[in-house]
Amino acid sequence: MIVARAVERGELPDVPRSPRVVNLPLDLLRHDMFMTMRAVPDESIIEFVDEVWLPLLGALGVPSTSPAPAPPA
Repeated sequence: MIVARAVERGELPDVPRSPRVVNLPLDLLRHDMFMTMRAVPDESIIEFVDEVWLPLLGALGVPSTSPAPAPPA
């Protein structure tokens, strides 16, 4: 639902995304909770979204403008 609304607002490209990508923030949150058995700090949640999830969502829908790397010699 969050991703669909962002697409409607033009904040994200309208491309197919796997459920793994869409659910990634909750998976990261769950992982931290299980591994530490503590509440996840707000700073970690912000990091999950701002530094991992949002760049991943944008990167999946934006074609690369850089040339393909040359094969090794």
